[in-house]
Amino acid sequence: MYPPFRFWFPIAIRSLMLSILVFCASPMPAWAETRVALVIGNGHYTAANRFDNPPRDAAAVAAALRNAGFASVDIESDLTREDMIKILRRFEVEAEKASPPEISGAESA
Repeated sequence: MYPPFRFWFPIAIRSLMLSILVFCASPMPAWAETRVALVIGNGHYTAANRFDNPPRDAAAVAAALRNAGFASVDIESDLTREDMIKILRRFEVEAEKASPPEISGAESA
């Protein structure tokens, strides 16, 4: 029998957020001036115990991204589903404004 939803859902969300952060933190020199990041540290869930570390971890990741040269780093903590959708939509607009990466060495056809 599988564990209940309230058990694995927070773990799945944390894993997803970590994967996104690792991608965003990857070195991309062509985006140095225009890189933007959104860091979310949810530690408070209605169907699970409160986790103290995610907000602190999010702050540490945000600081590392700022030190890596990200132009904009937004940090959010303990969002509801509705707040997360709103924040993601806002970030989508911000990310669209960032200039696209330049690909060096590409020849035009």
